[in-house]
Amino acid sequence: MYAPSTSSSSSSTQPMIAQKMLKSIGNEQEKKRPKTQLSHSVLASCDTLPCFSTAHGILSPETVSRMDEMTQGGLHNQAVSNFLSTYRKQGPMSCLPMLSDPEILPHLTKALRDMTL
Repeated sequence: MYAPSTSSSSSSTQPMIAQKMLKSIGNEQEKKRPKTQLSHSVLASCDTLPCFSTAHGILSPETVSRMDEMTQGGLHNQAVSNFLSTYRKQGPMSCLPMLSDPEILPHLTKALRDMTL
């Protein structure tokens, strides 16, 4: 049976420590890429692995936001402009058929690679 600890040897609770860890991870990420801010995993007091950050896939908001920055909103490419508009209005699942478009996929993969550098 689990018995909660009653010792008060530390003034910080586990959730407070986890929040500090996430803030420091966020600060490191902001130094690497000041234009695009990455989201963090949702933190609850019952999380067992709070130091893992959110996965960023090809249709994640961070990747699409980075592609938007890199292509200036699809200014010079109608297919990219249409993709960004659809993503904003209808969400990422509505963009699945567009992933096979040779005008869009290279921009998305370049944005995803750029985020991991």
